[in-house]
Amino acid sequence: MQDYKIFIDDLKNKVDIVEVIGSFIPLRKSGKNYLSLCPFHQEKTPSFVVNREKNLYHCFGCGKGGTVFNFIMDYEKLSFNESVQLLARRYGITLPSFSPSVNRREALYKVNTTVAQFFHEYLKKNKGALGVREYLSQRKIDENSINSFLLGYSPSEAFLSQTYAKLGFSKEELQNLGLLTIRNSKLEDTFKDRLIFPIFDISGRISGFAGRSLNEKIGPKYLNIGENILFKKSKLLYGFYQGKKSIANTQSVILVEGYFDVISMHQKGFDQVVGLMGTGLTLEHIDLLNKWVKEVIIMFDNDEGGLNATSRALELLRETDLNVKIGVYNTKDPDELSKKYSKEEINNCLLNSLPTIEYIWNRLLHQSDLSSIEGKSSFIRRVINYLIGNANLAMVADIIKRTADKTSVKEDTLYAEIKRQKEKNRTPSQKAMENIIKPVNKNNLLNQVESYLAGALVKDGELFFSSSEGLTPEEISNPQLKQIFEKSFKYMGTEGILHIQPDDIDNLFTVEELCIVSGLLLNDNIELNGDIVKSMVRKLRMMKIQEDIEYLKREIKTLKKSSDYSLTRNYIMKLSNLISYLKELQG
Repeated sequence: MQDYKIFIDDLKNKVDIVEVIGSFIPLRKSGKNYLSLCPFHQEKTPSFVVNREKNLYHCFGCGKGGTVFNFIMDYEKLSFNESVQLLARRYGITLPSFSPSVNRREALYKVNTTVAQFFHEYLKKNKGALGVREYLSQRKIDENSINSFLLGYSPSEAFLSQTYAKLGFSKEELQNLGLLTIRNSKLEDTFKDRLIFPIFDISGRISGFAGRSLNEKIGPKYLNIGENILFKKSKLLYGFYQGKKSIANTQSVILVEGYFDVISMHQKGFDQVVGLMGTGLTLEHIDLLNKWVKEVIIMFDNDEGGLNATSRALELLRETDLNVKIGVYNTKDPDELSKKYSKEEINNCLLNSLPTIEYIWNRLLHQSDLSSIEGKSSFIRRVINYLIGNANLAMVADIIKRTADKTSVKEDTLYAEIKRQKEKNRTPSQKAMENIIKPVNKNNLLNQVESYLAGALVKDGELFFSSSEGLTPEEISNPQLKQIFEKSFKYMGTEGILHIQPDDIDNLFTVEELCIVSGLLLNDNIELNGDIVKSMVRKLRMMKIQEDIEYLKREIKTLKKSSDYSLTRNYIMKLSNLISYLKELQG
């Protein structure tokens, strides 16, 4: 574990935080810092600061901050270890041998990359792929898309099963990756005479493959490799990597079903389109979407299978905070839509996407027999089931009015039923929480004083300890700042350490604390001056004493009514001592 920490520190020192962050967002030099509009929230004036010397970044608008690893984690939505792997690959640094599972995965990713490049080159240059290129041309897939999605062709002859050794692969590697299959006791290529779609993960690594049959005798039409150590189709969305920048900028995705749906819509300029891969929407997909977007527009195929898939997806998405809509269009699928209509017409279609409840209401109405009492009751029950918990009051009112008009049931009756169902569905714990949750009163001035002192501590420990008049972490009210004080005190208690070293900052603090610490370290408005530190410590203590004085006054007033003279005298003595101490601090 110590070796891994050393590797992390070495990697962090080798990479240039300005270069790395600058490859994702434009940076402008401003003195010793670099500025940009924050990629994590909307703003018009740059408040995002990167400092090469301190190896830190911080946004003074939204509070995001930390080391280069934290930026990669936030921007790419990766875990810490995944961000380490990404940076190591970028700088050509081999991951150390003390992480064998990581090394094995990296080796398998390289196999996938090599195979994908072979299929791609075969498609582009080999005469045997002329028919495939003609097929893509007929489907109006252009050269840019072929390159961007690294489309390829697997020849009909047994290529990999005969040449894997020459390519430097082992039979076991290709079998583990699903590229070779045992059929009738014989080792064969999984893909024969198929158009190949490499599947990228969100970091741009090739996790797996899918192939479309170009020969009616070779089925099924679409074939995914089996799930393996790299390929989990329940966690991957086709086209996400290619559209990642647009997805991050728009905070939305358009969810479709097919590979060609994705590619054709990207060609039309809708880079935020992503596709499922022969599976319905899963909770893992939703976890990924929750990290990246606020809105999802579902545009599955216009057939019975697509309609059913939409209903299942909406059920899973009900409990999320995502704004879910359904794109309504009049072609069989988004691939045909992109070929038949202009970008402006498709954009208008997306702008007119239906909110979930409106789409469901239309579906329920279409499925219901309102000519019978049973049909009306079933329709109302299912509509109310979807209205419960919907916070969009205007939409709820509209649906209630429509339902009342269609069923001849009064709106007041429908509202009463919603209220009854809500009360019925509330759990005992929810009811109890309503009685104990109370608003928190934040003292902004106190927080400013404590923030200044925390900034002085992490910027110049020597100055702080010589001027802070014995201030202890126990005197700090803000829980997060208190943690920073406690960890800094413990760290600086080590012999000879007077400042927090850059190499130790991400080991010392949590991700949440790093957001605060990076802001303190990069805040040029924190003036380091011993007299100011002393003044702030006195101000902090006076404010705390004032709080205690006000508390004792209220308690004494209450106790006088209860005739508890002993405790009252005790409180009066404490109050007198606090007033004396306050006068002493005030000078």
